[in-house]
Amino acid sequence: REQYFPQNLAAQALLTRIQDAQASQEQDRRHILNSIAGIDELESLPLAQHENYDKLNLTFRGRVSAAIWRNAIELGEDMTNYQNSLAGSQLR
Repeated sequence: REQYFPQNLAAQALLTRIQDAQASQEQDRRHILNSIAGIDELESLPLAQHENYDKLNLTFRGRVSAAIWRNAIELGEDMTNYQNSLAGSQLR
């Protein structure tokens, strides 16, 4: 399944930050980010930074790295970013 995932998208995914994500409705974006940050007032303006965003970003990047690891090796890619993402995620 992973062999069909475009490698250039995977590389971009390693740069993804949840706090920069967009939603079809701004209200949804606020609710999602405030929920992740543990803020009860979902309508409030989301924080620009929060440790929960960082944790989620690291976990997401680690999962992407794990999912496309074999394909990246087979394509002869530099594995540094994948290694760093996987190590930083603390996935077991």
